[in-house]
Amino acid sequence: MAQHSRVNHLETQWNCRTPEDCLPLPEYPRPQLMRREDTWQNLNGWWDYAILPRGAHSGKEAKRHHTRVKFQGKILVPYSPESERSGVGRTLHPGEDLWYEREFYCPESPGQDGTAGRRLLLHFGAVDERCCVWVNGRRAGIHHGGYWSFTFDITPFVRRGSNTVRVCVRDDSDQSPASVGKQHLVPGGMYYTAQSGIWQTVWLERVPQNYIRDIRMVPAKNGSFSLSVYTQAKETGSKKPVTARIYAPGIYTSREIPEQEKGSSCLCSVQLNSYGTYHHGNIRVPADWRRFWTPEEPWLYPVTITAGEDTIRTYTALRTVGTARDSGGVPRITLNGKPCFMNGVLDQGYWPESLMTPPSDEAMVSDIRLAQSAGFNMIRKHVKLEGARWYYHCDRMGMLVWQDMVNAGSIPYWFDTLLPNVLPPFGMLHIDHARWLEQKKSNLWTKDQDTYRDNLRSTVKQLQNSPCVVLWTIFNEGWGQHHTRELTQMVRRMDPTRLIDSASGWFDHGTGDVYSIHNYWRPLIPMQDPSGLGRPYVLSEYGGRACRIPGHTLYDETFGYYSCRPEKMPELFRRFQARIARLARRGLAAAVYTQLSDIEEEINGIATYDRKVVKVR
Repeated sequence: MAQHSRVNHLETQWNCRTPEDCLPLPEYPRPQLMRREDTWQNLNGWWDYAILPRGAHSGKEAKRHHTRVKFQGKILVPYSPESERSGVGRTLHPGEDLWYEREFYCPESPGQDGTAGRRLLLHFGAVDERCCVWVNGRRAGIHHGGYWSFTFDITPFVRRGSNTVRVCVRDDSDQSPASVGKQHLVPGGMYYTAQSGIWQTVWLERVPQNYIRDIRMVPAKNGSFSLSVYTQAKETGSKKPVTARIYAPGIYTSREIPEQEKGSSCLCSVQLNSYGTYHHGNIRVPADWRRFWTPEEPWLYPVTITAGEDTIRTYTALRTVGTARDSGGVPRITLNGKPCFMNGVLDQGYWPESLMTPPSDEAMVSDIRLAQSAGFNMIRKHVKLEGARWYYHCDRMGMLVWQDMVNAGSIPYWFDTLLPNVLPPFGMLHIDHARWLEQKKSNLWTKDQDTYRDNLRSTVKQLQNSPCVVLWTIFNEGWGQHHTRELTQMVRRMDPTRLIDSASGWFDHGTGDVYSIHNYWRPLIPMQDPSGLGRPYVLSEYGGRACRIPGHTLYDETFGYYSCRPEKMPELFRRFQARIARLARRGLAAAVYTQLSDIEEEINGIATYDRKVVKVR
């Protein structure tokens, strides 16, 4: 923790006071690839854990499933050991291993090679930062990357009856070049408590021998969808057709998307063309049923996909995003071909009792509603990925999302943050760190770049089906910035359907779709793209006024941009929004206010860290 002390114990209204009676986050965690309720088992809950010196169980002992690990207590998954909600409250340091273990029951053995006709998958929503997984003493797989979901097929390792899953986690946090976002082992200011381990839902899923692994849905301007389905084996596509059915659209802002029952209005059914494990087709929505997704009316189309014995439920939307000049010749961001001012708020997704893991599904929904009630139609998800259900709620509630990539490595604060604020002309330079660092011919730096590139791909792939996501931010304020032009082109090839902010804040390279500026210290004035490319101007961070609410701050020391008394905050926020509205009429295309909630020392939220006081009302 930081060197100063806590002055308050904070928790949200969703913090369960009797965790032994609660199953954390019991909802199916992947709404865009749902199977029947009886096919999956949630593994959240109490696991055995131990934090031990790294290497204490290595070599020959590692090959024998680390049988001598002495567990130290219970941890509530999926909350990190650093969090209060986990029941541990202990930091995992570099040089240590975090061990998990629990049993699960399997009523029937799927067979060593799936001969019983079914397979068993073990899913992890996210594990920070790298891990190795064993099932019944046999290694199921390893994974690197603390923000991305992954799956292991554990069919060959499972037996009928009781089974054991064990996980070993290592996380060097900001002492490593891994993608860490705002996590710091010594938090303070705009950097927050580092977390580690399992921090998203863990679950088992029974699937047919040949099953649907992934899907890709891309809406087009003409009211059609491009649909790609990836199956596990060729037999699914070659012997049995892959069929998609799309149903009448609905608005589900106040309820979950229901399962389509027999007799529901099926608009069309399409048999996909199969090419081995890849299946593709186009679905054209009848003209009378075309409803375009907007923040005001977030129309969603339920979809079912059947491949052999496997059937999944998902959803999609008719939604396009782009840029164009308005009737006055001003560059604008467009939604479904029409100018759309995206009035956003920065959201970093931290909670006092559970850090990066939301305490409940209702807590996620409440934060989105808080943003909407304050007048925002967009959330910039800042250097963090959320679990799939957060994006699902944004989809159905009509909240636009600008998604940041998770920055990697240490951040030279004086260079990437302080100088551009103190000397604005410095931020106009086309700085790319790789130009200097690669001159050292550092193999480590080259490896770090490869890791970041892989993380970019994983982010786009994981969120590519979410209609709410309309823009990717590749670099924020120069943090780890390198090969800006090349990475922008890579992301555009992967996903040409969304906008890109290559460099949010400064160090613009004339790439990407918007000219993006951060401004906390100077008057907010109209601006234009200085590159001459005619890109829309977006104020991607502003505001940040520090407002302390007695009894609702975590520490004695606080951080923010300027100070504001609580009684003055509503009027100050109103003036900010009025100023943004005037700038929008003069050419501003989007704006992002800092921020949704306080986080630890940082007290510039529109709500307190515990979400119990909304400062701007």
